[in-house]
Amino acid sequence: MEKYNLKKEEQLGMSSGKANAILKKGIMFMLIQKCNMDTCYRCGEKIETVDELSIDHMENWLDSDFPQELYFDLDNISFSHYSCNIDARRRTPRKPTYTKEEMKERNRERMRKVRSTDKYKEKMNLYMRSRKEDPEFRKKYNETSKRSYYKNKEEIK
Repeated sequence: MEKYNLKKEEQLGMSSGKANAILKKGIMFMLIQKCNMDTCYRCGEKIETVDELSIDHMENWLDSDFPQELYFDLDNISFSHYSCNIDARRRTPRKPTYTKEEMKERNRERMRKVRSTDKYKEKMNLYMRSRKEDPEFRKKYNETSKRSYYKNKEEIK
């Protein structure tokens, strides 16, 4: 395995991890362009090259009360020029954005919106129909639906 990695690095002229990251960023930029999402969130200008592209968090996640939630929240992601993102980071003070309860309510509201769409309802109905037609699922579903909350009638007394 070590020989294989060395051979890849020699032929690529860089580590395979770095090459993989460059490839993924190129693919992402191509998809961003196809979806017409290549406008900078910060300045409103078009992002022309993959080297200018930066993933931008609209709400600061660093030093917030819930950094993981904000970091991975896809609704908090936009794209910007790398230079615009760096300038914004230098100018913006880092402070908590949401309390834990506000974050939970924000996520609940987002899920309500998603669940109210026809596309979501259609996919859910299709999923449930396919699961009910699956004999293994049907058997398991029927067994669990007949179970009582109490394991033994003795527990009721």
